[in-house]
Amino acid sequence: MRSITDHLGKLFSWATIYTGTLADAEVGRTLCDPTVLEDHEYYGFTTAYFFSGISVGFPVKSFFTLLNNYRKVANVLVLVLMLAGNGYLTYSAHLGANVVY
Repeated sequence: MRSITDHLGKLFSWATIYTGTLADAEVGRTLCDPTVLEDHEYYGFTTAYFFSGISVGFPVKSFFTLLNNYRKVANVLVLVLMLAGNGYLTYSAHLGANVVY
């Protein structure tokens, strides 16, 4: 189950990057402050990178779990990536609301 949600998170984060790039020309000209739009784009890309890193991190975590010495390090690394990704996702959503409204 975890693997499915990780892959879906990665897929949808890159899908939102694509649709955001399509909407950039329209929104950037009329609706908002360009600096907020640039920050929103930056945090969106960073969020996608974090979730892509998490889906790569789980096989690495499984490998380190086999070594058994680095199990805690691998768990902490994946947890940090998840928390950072969620933080960036939340702030990017906040900036997206500022862009639209």
